[in-house]
Amino acid sequence: MKTSEVIREARNVLFERGWIQGALERIDGVCLRGAVMTAVRGSYLYLMDTDVCLVNAAEDIIGTQTGGWSIPTWNDMGSRTFDEVIEVLDKAEKIAEQMEAGQ
Repeated sequence: MKTSEVIREARNVLFERGWIQGALERIDGVCLRGAVMTAVRGSYLYLMDTDVCLVNAAEDIIGTQTGGWSIPTWNDMGSRTFDEVIEVLDKAEKIAEQMEAGQ
């Protein structure tokens, strides 16, 4: 799985399950980090050692779009909106695609 695919799938997870703040996962959705982890393995609970590299690569690129904030802190800011989360993922996916095209 490519990093751009992880980011794209994280966006899909958020649309399917809902976006939340304050926890990786609840019955009503997942946070941004939870969505990235779920994108790789289907659940953040089942990540294998090899999956961590994909999660880290995706989070590194997403992190370039959060203004220097860690992903959990950025996600949980009180004024954060779902649209902002999706916008960050859209930008991060484009960056990942550009990086992959340059390889």
